Amino acid sequence: MIPLWPMGVPIGCLMAIPPSVTMTDHVSDTVAVETNRAIVSSPPLGWIARARRKVLALGIRNRGSTTVDRLRESCSALGGQSSIGKLLSHNGMYQWHHLRARVTGPTSIQAIPLSSTSVLLSWGPLAPYVVGGQYRVRVRDNGNSQRFLNVGYVLSAIIQDLDPTENYTLSVQWCPSKNVCSDFVSTTRIASAPKIPVPSNLTVVAVGPSSINITWQLPSNSTNVTGYQVSWCLSDLCIGKLNDLTTKTFYSVQRLQDFKNYTVFVCAYVDQGLTPFVGQCINVSTKTQPGAPAGGVAIPLSQSSILVTWVAKPGCPSISAYNLRVASPTPTVNWASTELTQYTFANLMTKTKYTFQLRWCPLPGTCSEAVNITGSTV
Repeated sequence: MIPLWPMGVPIGCLMAIPPSVTMTDHVSDTVAVETNRAIVSSPPLGWIARARRKVLALGIRNRGSTTVDRLRESCSALGGQSSIGKLLSHNGMYQWHHLRARVTGPTSIQAIPLSSTSVLLSWGPLAPYVVGGQYRVRVRDNGNSQRFLNVGYVLSAIIQDLDPTENYTLSVQWCPSKNVCSDFVSTTRIASAPKIPVPSNLTVVAVGPSSINITWQLPSNSTNVTGYQVSWCLSDLCIGKLNDLTTKTFYSVQRLQDFKNYTVFVCAYVDQGLTPFVGQCINVSTKTQPGAPAGGVAIPLSQSSILVTWVAKPGCPSISAYNLRVASPTPTVNWASTELTQYTFANLMTKTKYTFQLRWCPLPGTCSEAVNITGSTV
């Protein structure tokens, strides 16, 4: 049964025809109707173009001139040849709108917890395969924040990065083509962890060659926190993190590499029985200071010269340099510079004990603290 418009014309026939329209031509099985308002494509092409000449109605097999009433009678006789849709007019423009059949989608869904932050979502039954069709998953939290995942023609997906303290509505739909999808079928993921406050104002208060000191704060109403997890890693290679626990709101990260970028994370955690729940983390990044060269030795060469040697800094930049000067008995203000791992001080006094200072400068104006190296002339 073809749906009818109020005037008894099947959906798919041309309705909004200006009163003065007459038939002027016949093209195949399509009658051309002359008007000066618009061109509407024959269903089911479904496109519209503004023009001056013609409106086309599909499947009307009349030749020669006729009236609008005759045109409507022909439309009524089309029966099953009519496309399902409707013709809308807006500001003198006509557009064909198809009425699509309802898309059948999944009828069952289940979520199996894998961890506190992930679930295995599966559904069925299998929808009829359509080239280009795919299933779409929607993940929505209680605050109505949502994200979508297109998973292709499979019947399951692992949903990750869930907040353990949030309830989620997980939904899936079948989309046989772009912008054409079934209704969602949904299930819920109930929060598996308590709501844990997030620390704030994470601040670096001191940095050394091998340490980073940090402090942080919690909201004043945070009374259920057991402690804090502090973890850190090299910023450009954060594959695995070292971590420690503390009940204070400050921490000193130790045994770090000098002149490296580190990222430090702080998370509050709550112990419930034997299970710890870790909340959302905040982080801060900083660079450790350059470290002074190690292994410095002063070797007398003569009555007036001493050779100072040291161990090279590993992986130092090509523009780096080592600076040296005399600290005693007669200090010098200016630094001597070398890219080697040795330097000879000459014109020294005989049988005199000297203290030399050595530092590493990986960048111009960025230098380590100086270390003292002691030696005597003969």
